[in-house]
Amino acid sequence: MTGGRHLETLARASVALFEDGDRAAIGELLAPDVRYEEPATGRRAEGAGAVLDALGAWRVAFPDAVGEIVRVVTSADTAVLEIVWHGTHAGPLVTPAGTVAPTGRSVGCWATRWQRWDRGRLTHERNHVDVLSLLAQVGAWPATAGGGAVAGHTAPHWRRIGMSTEDNKKLVQRQFDEIWNGANWAAVEDLYAADYVNHDPYNPDQPTGPAGFRARVEGYRSVLDEFDLRVERQLAEGDMVETHWSLRGVHRGPLEGVEPTGKSVYVDGQLLSRIVDGRFVEEWVHWDTLGLLRQIGAVPVTAS
Repeated sequence: MTGGRHLETLARASVALFEDGDRAAIGELLAPDVRYEEPATGRRAEGAGAVLDALGAWRVAFPDAVGEIVRVVTSADTAVLEIVWHGTHAGPLVTPAGTVAPTGRSVGCWATRWQRWDRGRLTHERNHVDVLSLLAQVGAWPATAGGGAVAGHTAPHWRRIGMSTEDNKKLVQRQFDEIWNGANWAAVEDLYAADYVNHDPYNPDQPTGPAGFRARVEGYRSVLDEFDLRVERQLAEGDMVETHWSLRGVHRGPLEGVEPTGKSVYVDGQLLSRIVDGRFVEEWVHWDTLGLLRQIGAVPVTAS
């Protein structure tokens, strides 16, 4: 078990050492049997050497990458980092759909890293990177599909409030069960503030308030039938809740020019919710958009 303040120090060090490109120092933070996953790229690695190689692929593509840590949340042995990455596309960018040759473009994207630590060593990391935004910024995917996602994607502000963190977690569960899965529109009015704002790199220009959120839900539910959104795990601090979620469904509506395929799909992602006086006021979501498009047959990259 690792203490909260020490855990945050370790989590921040994992980002700083990546920026420095210090493979040996990063290796000192990894457990021998560490596991690493990137849903958007499909990369999975087990063992310190394999994980270093997986991380190294990002250094090859963006050798000058710098990560701005927006927030670190810790609980017991787990840390969640919200990061904005900036860098120059100076090396081959390997994606599930092909490799994009260096463009020399400056890019930025959001990422959420969910880490588990044991006795000062990283044992498991799940890294959600906004790969679709990266592809748009290097010209390999239409910019209207979330390109330039960092611009205007405001950072979360954290503060302490009276409601308990457990109550806030339950509100996220209600959001999933009653609204996303149950299409209970009355619950939208109960749970969402009049000035609610949602930040989704894939849908950067969304209407606000309860009506805007309902339109968001209706849009996704029109694409996926048998909608099944689940909470996988959560951390909470102050007025914020970080939720790792998974989604299962069947492709029944058109998406990105692809007609319904009837295919079963699975994606996961991270949701950061700010809750004030029992209502959602702002949320930030990062999810495996590229994975969904791949599963329905939309090829999202002009591979070199």
